[in-house]
Amino acid sequence: MLKRKYFAQNAHVERETDDAEVNAERTADKGRTPRKRRFSREFILTLVLSLVFTVIVAIALSPLMNIDAVTITGNRAISDQHVTRLAGRPVGTNLFLYKKSDAVRALESHPYVKEVTIHRHLPHSLSISIKERRAVGVLVNRGIFLQFSTDGLLLNSTPTLENTSIPIITGISLASVPQPGGKIKNDAFEQALAVINAMPKELLGNIQEINVAKTDNILAYTSNGIEVRIGNTRKIDGRMSALNDIMNQIIFSNSIQGQVEYIDMRYSKSPILKLKGKDAADIDLDMDGASLNISAEREAQRVQGTTEAVVEEDPNGDNDTNTAN
Repeated sequence: MLKRKYFAQNAHVERETDDAEVNAERTADKGRTPRKRRFSREFILTLVLSLVFTVIVAIALSPLMNIDAVTITGNRAISDQHVTRLAGRPVGTNLFLYKKSDAVRALESHPYVKEVTIHRHLPHSLSISIKERRAVGVLVNRGIFLQFSTDGLLLNSTPTLENTSIPIITGISLASVPQPGGKIKNDAFEQALAVINAMPKELLGNIQEINVAKTDNILAYTSNGIEVRIGNTRKIDGRMSALNDIMNQIIFSNSIQGQVEYIDMRYSKSPILKLKGKDAADIDLDMDGASLNISAEREAQRVQGTTEAVVEEDPNGDNDTNTAN
């Protein structure tokens, strides 16, 4: 009797255990996605993405994306046709297959081109923006006119003078002339370039010639024939700024009577202006502008006939007071 009861209890426990395991498996199966169904979803998603990618690539490489318009800006010295040729004649080329880096490299090899930016524009156009170097002077060397930029690069060389709006540099003989795009190497030329780069743009437009035959006595000549004595390039920025004020406020304003023979800018503290047939006069430079002033000391020396000008410092800055004869 006891054995029968024992076996009955064990059988009941085993049935409960089996029932619990079955229920657990059923519960797990309810939260589990069938493997076949999950595989189908992943396959369909992959297929759709592949089709979309294929369509995009097909459109991108199709004739629909061939370049049919090129916009060029910033070029003045170089023609649109020349820019297009250097850029590889992009019209007809696929927008995405067009090699921008090669085009930029080819364009920047041109002496006049300083910087290039190329942009693609959907669906089929291209823009090329150019920043050019500009000619700031012409160096006369053995009958050849060499145009150069602010960084001293040779832009072109011609047997005749083509650009008369920029100053001519004289007094230099180059041992060798670089190819266009190469740097001009000459000490006297470096001095002339320093003078040009120190001049405000409006002043540079009024300078016709700069002579650097003597680098410690550089001379410039304005378009109306006034000689400007520059001296060396010490403190050149301030002296050229002062010269610009003198030209605007005294020369171009017609505030003086008579013909100006020269302007002496070698003395930064006291520039000198000389009229033909008259005594030289100091030029006072202050916040209110430039004006002429003949000092009492100068007037006394004029009466004595001993000097032409009294200045506050010599061209080399060694003395506080100097008499220029």
